[in-house]
Amino acid sequence: MYLRQLTKEVSKAPKKALFLFPQERKTGIAPTRLILEKEVPLKEGNSVTVNWAGKKVHAEILALHGKSEIV
Repeated sequence: MYLRQLTKEVSKAPKKALFLFPQERKTGIAPTRLILEKEVPLKEGNSVTVNWAGKKVHAEILALHGKSEIV
């Protein structure tokens, strides 16, 4: 993949997400780069594992902020 294509695709990714942590019954906002699974499409409603304060925590994506053209 060319550098130009890669840069274009990365710029389309959402920058931040609102997560729901069901075990703690709390929400939190964090950069999407903290999501550990790279194969999972960034869409609202998806369950992911997040590096939250140094711990691997299961969360659900409630909302995304930024461009969300990547599926």
